[in-house]
Amino acid sequence: MEPSHFVANADNDVRLTTGINPSTLLSAFKAIKQKLDAYRVRSVDVTYDVSNKYNDEAFTYSYLKNNGVTYQDFLDYQLGFVYNLHNLGTLFHGEPNPHFFDYLSAPDPALNETGMNHVVNRTIDLQSGFSVPQINLDMTGSLKYSNQYTLYQYFQASDTTVDWPDYTLAGTFNDLTTKLTFLKNSLKSLTAYTNYNYRHESTTDLFNPNPNTDKVSYIMQPLLRVSATTNNQVHIDVSFNASYVRSLQVGKEANLTQVQPLTYQGSLAPYQTIYDHDDTLDSPERTITVGMEPSVSYDVQTQKGIQFWRYYIKLQNSLRLTLSSSLDYTLDAIVSQGTTTRNTDHLAGMVKPEADYNFTNNVDAKFWAQYNYDQYYNTPGDEYTNTIEIHGEFTMRF
Repeated sequence: MEPSHFVANADNDVRLTTGINPSTLLSAFKAIKQKLDAYRVRSVDVTYDVSNKYNDEAFTYSYLKNNGVTYQDFLDYQLGFVYNLHNLGTLFHGEPNPHFFDYLSAPDPALNETGMNHVVNRTIDLQSGFSVPQINLDMTGSLKYSNQYTLYQYFQASDTTVDWPDYTLAGTFNDLTTKLTFLKNSLKSLTAYTNYNYRHESTTDLFNPNPNTDKVSYIMQPLLRVSATTNNQVHIDVSFNASYVRSLQVGKEANLTQVQPLTYQGSLAPYQTIYDHDDTLDSPERTITVGMEPSVSYDVQTQKGIQFWRYYIKLQNSLRLTLSSSLDYTLDAIVSQGTTTRNTDHLAGMVKPEADYNFTNNVDAKFWAQYNYDQYYNTPGDEYTNTIEIHGEFTMRF
């Protein structure tokens, strides 16, 4: 018996990757090549991704037959072959075949399905890096562009989100004790790491009365992380984090002009109101977050064991004790019509002692307790909450 209809969600992802090694490219120039090799300049890698997500498609099989969909067409659809020699250009712009199982194909009148939508996301990612051996420094960087939008079979307002530019710079100082020899008396190893991300994100929608957004983020997470191991096998990690986010709620007002959006209804589609920028309705906002995350762990040598009921469990491996904590403060303010209004500021603290033990390759145990403190300023009574969690875990693998 043939099923009457089907409902499907399909994901199609295509990735194109290429790269070029500057040292190889400039190998004819010996002096330049030697410098590039000395600083270990990595290849410049470029990755392009295009993703098509088809959500809540629904058709009866009789509807497909009546509209000329062949078994081969349906098999290609089921196997995810949305691209062919005729539409390869849509890898970079538009949609593969918007009239076939997509938002421009007429809905099946036998079904009351109105949620079909198609999400398109395109990204370009450029990455490279180099090293400075004189100071044991490794640097990496990336530059990214992304564009995402949603198309609906039954028209509804939807956002287009563009991230550009979005770049990240990261640096790692490997084992500083080899360069700072005076530290060897107390430290077995010392590394430092920093990461900086700048991102400009804009969200627009011509048909939506709600504000567009324009946001710039400066994320330093971590601004600095220092990891050290003492000669007594004590592991210490301290991270300092910071971020500054500046966003603008772009106000809009209705335009007297109406336009006809592109839908499966074609010229019969109803006209829709468009909304233009009104700078008198703009609402800037800024958020600042600073914090730190210290952590200390120590491996305790266990020479004996523990008595559990009638059984004696011998402890041969090290018991790892860890104390983790964090403290973050977030300040949020909105500027409207020249007046600055403080939102709820948030202070968040956490302390977490933890013990881990590995009995054998197949048996281990973990116990931890966690205390969370959250206080919200600029609220009635400066509200705060306390949370305590206790967790025990015993794992056996077969």
